[in-house]
Amino acid sequence: MSPGVILVYTGWQGDAAQTAAQDQDAALAAMNEWVAQYLKIAKVALRGKKQLLEKIGVLARTSKTAAQKAGVKKAAETRAAKKG
Repeated sequence: MSPGVILVYTGWQGDAAQTAAQDQDAALAAMNEWVAQYLKIAKVALRGKKQLLEKIGVLARTSKTAAQKAGVKKAAETRAAKKG
């Protein structure tokens, strides 16, 4: 470089990387939202068709959870209390 020449740096490569990361985060968030909606619809559409749900990667329960079992008992107790 010759004396008296000033170089001006007009950009930082980190800006492009940061923008790319933000774009990637936005795309991932959109995809996650789409997948969540897809799974909700699939669970409703394929209710009672465990094998089809498993084919698309949704693991179906084979039995009720402890909370579901307790809920049945609690509902029966509530109905009995209302009658008596």
